[in-house]
Amino acid sequence: MGKSVEEKLQEQEGKLSLLARGLVDVCWVVDLATMQYTYISKTVERTRGFTVEEVMKSQVEDHLAPGSYRTVMTAILDGLKEYETDPDVKKTLEVEVNHKDGGTMWFEVTAQLAKEPDGAMKIVGVTRDISRRKFYELEREKLIGQLQEALEEQKRLNKEIKVLRGLLPICAECKKIRDDNGKWWPIEEYIASRTEADFTHTLCPDCKNKVLAEFRIKKEP
Repeated sequence: MGKSVEEKLQEQEGKLSLLARGLVDVCWVVDLATMQYTYISKTVERTRGFTVEEVMKSQVEDHLAPGSYRTVMTAILDGLKEYETDPDVKKTLEVEVNHKDGGTMWFEVTAQLAKEPDGAMKIVGVTRDISRRKFYELEREKLIGQLQEALEEQKRLNKEIKVLRGLLPICAECKKIRDDNGKWWPIEEYIASRTEADFTHTLCPDCKNKVLAEFRIKKEP
C-alpha cells in the first residue's frame, strides 16, 4: 500500500529540517469527511501561536473567521466539481485566520484535493502570512473610500454654489422663483430642494418695526 499524504509530508519535513527553521509557510492536511487536521507543520507555532497538538485536536472551522470559513467551504464544493475533470486543480484564497492571542491574521491559502490509496479524500494546502500586505491593502481601500466621499461632497457643494450664484427669475410681487422647466416655487422650497439649507423664520429689524407700528394702529381707539 502506498504512503499517505501525511507520511510523505513528514518525510519531506524531516529531510528539510534545517531549511524548515527559516520557513514561515505552514503545510497542512485536512480530512475532507471530518474537516479535521491530520497533519500540520511545526511552523504553525511561530506564525499563529498554536502548538501542533492543539491544531491536530481541532477542526478547520475553529481556526477561521466566520466569513472566511464560508468562503473556504464554497471553494471546497467548487473544487470537488472541478476535481472530476481535473484532479490537479488548485485553489488560492485569502482568509482571515485566528491567532492564539485572540486576534486574527490574514493568510494566502493554496490547496488541492488528493485521494489516498484507500480512497479517502484529503485537502492538502500551504498557508502564507500576508497580514502586512493585507493591512496596507485595507488602508488603501479606506483612503480611496474617503477620497470618493470627498469628491461627492465637492460635487454637492459645487451644485449648491451653482444654484446660489446663478440668475434666478423671481416674481417681483410674491417672490416665487421659476425653475428651468417653467415651474414657480416658493423661495424656501426652491432652495431647500436644491441645497441642504434649512430655514428658520424670524423678522428683520425693519419688518419688526413695521409690524409693531401696524399693531399699535390697530390697538388705538
